[in-house]
Amino acid sequence: MRNIDRQLSEQRNTIQQQKQELERHNVELQHIKDHLEDLVKQRTQELIQSNKALKKEIQQKTQIELALRDSESKFRILLQSSPDAMVIVDEAGVIDLISDQVEKLFGYVPQELIGQRVEMLIPINQRKVHEAHRAQYLKNSYCRFMGDAMQLYAQSKSGDSIPVEVSLSPVKTQQGMLVIAAIRDISKRKLVETELNDYRNHLEELVANRTTELSAVNQALEEFSYTVSHDLRSPLRSIDGFCMILMDDFTAQLPDEANAHLLRIRSATQRMGQMIKEVLELSRFSRCDLNKKAVNLTALANDISSDLRIHKPDRKVNIHVGNGLWAIGDETLLRVVLENLLDNAWKFTSRKNTAEIIFYEKTIGEEKAFIVKDNGAGFGMQYADKLFSPFQRLHSIADFPGTGIGLSTVKRIIQRHGGRIWVESEVDSGTTFYFTLNNQSTIDNGMFT
Repeated sequence: MRNIDRQLSEQRNTIQQQKQELERHNVELQHIKDHLEDLVKQRTQELIQSNKALKKEIQQKTQIELALRDSESKFRILLQSSPDAMVIVDEAGVIDLISDQVEKLFGYVPQELIGQRVEMLIPINQRKVHEAHRAQYLKNSYCRFMGDAMQLYAQSKSGDSIPVEVSLSPVKTQQGMLVIAAIRDISKRKLVETELNDYRNHLEELVANRTTELSAVNQALEEFSYTVSHDLRSPLRSIDGFCMILMDDFTAQLPDEANAHLLRIRSATQRMGQMIKEVLELSRFSRCDLNKKAVNLTALANDISSDLRIHKPDRKVNIHVGNGLWAIGDETLLRVVLENLLDNAWKFTSRKNTAEIIFYEKTIGEEKAFIVKDNGAGFGMQYADKLFSPFQRLHSIADFPGTGIGLSTVKRIIQRHGGRIWVESEVDSGTTFYFTLNNQSTIDNGMFT
């Protein structure tokens, strides 16, 4: 009985131990299970994150691929829309891509050109030279026209030579350097240039003929001027001389009215003689050679002003001449300009108690203008267009004597110097003449700058 109890007790202890061992294993298994579950959760999160990153990367690559396709599509559209024949060549000179205009210009279909050397489009006798130039270009590639200052020719499939312009544009890619050549057919332009050149030669021939004709006309004018000078002025002097004899020898026998008529005849002949003289001078000033140099206009104006005061000492005229007025021109002709303008101002201020005449310079826009201003009789600007025409007068001879030639002479001289003249005026408020001379800005106090 005791043995049985002992055995049962041992069995119970054994079962208890086994139970405890089993519980311990269960706890360990539970720890392992929890650890595995944590690892699975962690790995699952990692996989989720990796999946998200992979999806984002796939989306980015898809967008890049779409952008590349769009860019390639736009590039091809741009390539095909160019009016020039576009040829893309790699570093080895092999044609990689062409536009539709190439087929129209050269007669090749794409399959005949792509993969071939670009020298196919060059005349045979120039291909070796082109290869050397192409190799040199790749060493220092930049956007430029090909063959500067040279006439370039391409060769079509049929063997015809085509005058062309070529511009080169290098493009760096992952596969290496590509060169885009824009080829423009200039056959029509060359035809127009030839026609223009023929027309230019024709014009030059016409100009030469016209020059010859004008030289003959000028010769005839000079002969006419000689005739006027000698054949017309001589009778006028005779008329004036005989009138003077009649007045000297027969004044007492002639009635007063006849003597008055003789005075009018003498005045008219003298005025006609002066007009002929001034017309001859106008003609001479239009033809004579220009001897251009630096001219001191201040000195000229002061000299002319002194002469005016000597001849009319009774006049009270304030003449103000600016200092340092210089210009490039013919000194003799510029003296004539200032004599006419200053004499004009002197004459038309004769009825002013205090006459004012000013000669100075002023920059107007981008031009340097010389100005002669007075406070004399003036005139209405509606008549200004007549002022520089021969024999056109805005005042009566009784009021202000003159022939109406002086300002025409002034305009002609200024035009020969490459300048222009214009006027502003108002009745009883004076007149201002403006004139410019070519290359004035290169003179500063008589020094060339």
